[in-house]
Amino acid sequence: MRQHLLTGVSYAIPFIACGGVMLAAAISLAPMTPTGPDFEATLVVRTLHDLGTAALTLMLPVLAGYIAYAIANRPGLVPGFVGGWIASEIGAGFLGALLAGLFAGHVTEWIKRRRVPSWVRPVMPILILPILATTVVGVSMLWILGPPIAAVMAGATAVLADLNAGNRAVLGLILGGMIAIDMGGPINKTAFFFGAAMIQEGDPRIMGACAAAICTPPLGLGLATLVRRTWWTSEEREAGVASLTMGVVGITEGAIPFAAADPLRVIPCIMAGSMVASAIAILAGVGDHAPHGGLIVLPVIEQKVAYVLAIVVGTAVTAVAMCAVRYRAQRKSGRIGKGGAMKIVAVTACPTGIAHTYMAAEHLGKSARALGHQIKVETQGAMGIENELSERDIREAQVAIFAIDIEIEKRDRFKAIKVVEVSVQEAIRDANGLITRVVAEPESLSLRA
Repeated sequence: MRQHLLTGVSYAIPFIACGGVMLAAAISLAPMTPTGPDFEATLVVRTLHDLGTAALTLMLPVLAGYIAYAIANRPGLVPGFVGGWIASEIGAGFLGALLAGLFAGHVTEWIKRRRVPSWVRPVMPILILPILATTVVGVSMLWILGPPIAAVMAGATAVLADLNAGNRAVLGLILGGMIAIDMGGPINKTAFFFGAAMIQEGDPRIMGACAAAICTPPLGLGLATLVRRTWWTSEEREAGVASLTMGVVGITEGAIPFAAADPLRVIPCIMAGSMVASAIAILAGVGDHAPHGGLIVLPVIEQKVAYVLAIVVGTAVTAVAMCAVRYRAQRKSGRIGKGGAMKIVAVTACPTGIAHTYMAAEHLGKSARALGHQIKVETQGAMGIENELSERDIREAQVAIFAIDIEIEKRDRFKAIKVVEVSVQEAIRDANGLITRVVAEPESLSLRA
């Protein structure tokens, strides 16, 4: 299932990044009013807002569509896209789109496996499969998922109203958790609209707590990708940059690429950060007179220092929690060793077996150690095998790098571990980049077991 989710995320990230940055630009340029940013102020602001909103609106259908595609190939696209669009329309948000994509893919795959007459087969992928699967997914989303979501939102609003008269710390924790758990979905919107309604009632402190919690998930995850860059793929690092931008202007959806790829680990981390930020803000009496979040609303915030402090602490909690979870996951998968260092073995060999063999070995050794990893390099040159790797060296390593231009001796020793094979020139030219890629995303390189 994880691979299916990652496929959907990879296609959704450009929509999130493009829409998020354009919407962030619109928010930063729009004058802030008591009802939020005024997107009608100028033609430029309105255009940026409309384009950014369009891209983000397409994000959920694309996410669901390509999750379904990963499961059922092209026949899964239509029911997946339709399911994602319905999830957006009924307010099911990101979690609803995930469910829609998985459901659409498996329904389509199940229908594909049914035996049909030979004369029906040519039209199955382009007509029958999309119609049947879309009908099942659409009806399920509209009539099974929709009503419970509406009931949950109504009930949650009533609970929040009761809590508002009681313990403010508990209310802050609950608001923060609700803001983060589905990142723009129905639970998030329930907390947000409750805060916005309380502004009209003369109590901006509820919105102040929500505003601090809104920006913490994308800021915390973006910070985590900067703190330990080698623990993230290049695609995740790019999403981290967009996430930071979106967090500054209060767009919680910047966290969706990470949560969609690994929901069971990411969602608890961002909930923890948002809960801390919200609790600090509400206890410090932070008030937000505009129904929005992030640093962009700072001019209309009461208790500005406390507001910034709440965001900083919440962001740090999310980043630390995410790094700890990521470290544990990578240790478990064998990607890194004790202290965060990956254990690497390498073999270098060129046709002449003289200069380039030893240059590649030197570059790999220096780069790996500079990045904090453990490496042992064997050279196979004119002098034969030097610094030969022991069975224990190979057994304890997570990956082997072959920087070679010729066939090497004793290749069978490496059957039990992953092997990344590159040219000698690549190891000399960009050893640092090679080591970084091996640690962050070895699956994208030439691997052999």
